Amino acid sequence: MDASAEKEPVRLHREAVAALGAGDLDRAETALRRLVAMVPDAEEAWHRLGIASSRRLGLKEAARHVAEIARQETPSAVGGRVAARMAAQGRDLPLAVTLARAAAERDGWSAPSAALLCSLLRRTGALEEAVVAAKRALRHTGSDASVQDARMRRDMGEILLAGGEPAAAAVAAAAAVAAAPVDERARALLCDALAQTGDRTREEAALRAWAEAFPAALPPRHRLVNLLVAADRPGEAAPLLLRILRERPKDGRFYTLAAMVMSALEKDRRARALAQRGVDLLPGSPHAHVALATVLTRVGEYAAAEAPARAAVALAPDMVEGHNLLALSLQRQNRFAEAAAASQEALRIAPD
Repeated sequence: MDASAEKEPVRLHREAVAALGAGDLDRAETALRRLVAMVPDAEEAWHRLGIASSRRLGLKEAARHVAEIARQETPSAVGGRVAARMAAQGRDLPLAVTLARAAAERDGWSAPSAALLCSLLRRTGALEEAVVAAKRALRHTGSDASVQDARMRRDMGEILLAGGEPAAAAVAAAAAVAAAPVDERARALLCDALAQTGDRTREEAALRAWAEAFPAALPPRHRLVNLLVAADRPGEAAPLLLRILRERPKDGRFYTLAAMVMSALEKDRRARALAQRGVDLLPGSPHAHVALATVLTRVGEYAAAEAPARAAVALAPDMVEGHNLLALSLQRQNRFAEAAAASQEALRIAPD
């Protein structure tokens, strides 16, 4: 290619920009059609072509116009994607889906085309079809994720998870994390997917890796604490919780959780202080009152447990824990009729 030929795309780009600025839409479109014919993957040129066309025809008609250019005059998946996005902006989602599917077929289900199609399908409510498209897209990308398609894998994984395919979502998310370790959304997706598969071992490993990669991030540590508590491993949860409390001294949620952990470790005095602090910070939280009543019941202070148990019942009448704790408090105070009534209410809420 001679020097003049190499400069021609630059000249056409400048001419198109100038024409658009001057409102000469016909001249701008002519230059841009020549430009995309020379460089079919020039997304900015297709985008400007879409702008010129939409000013003349309106978004919906312009989308069809650009799609026809990308189909016949200058075959290009990039142009097809631009047309699909234009149709979506014009609120013609069926057309947008059709154009995005054509673009995906044209370029062999590349990451950008597949991601656009799946996103549009999800917007139309066609989740099952989006799941099928996501699986097909992931098959076409192979086993190794590049940084370029890591976001696509994450997006596909989110669709798979929403569509009830947690195992497939976990595979997509793991590849996205491997390719883009700084993507916290991909890490969260991986943990969500593993949690839904019930693979607690891998979920814990993923949470620990997330927390290690982002030491200041709260979500992975919070979720890891909850996992450890659910697994009856309070000794491992305690140091994580205490660090969070040092960082967030006014977040009542963690005082309530820490109180339950300390109670499980039989550190009753500290558990009581933490539970009371949780109630002080979150007086409207039934969970905080349940935690305090639980700690007080554990150390045998049944009369003192009555007030937080009643508060929990008042705040959350359908929360069975409050009724159970109230029944126990009353029974240990020899107030059997009231205890029986609280127990009956608990049975009504949770007959099993």
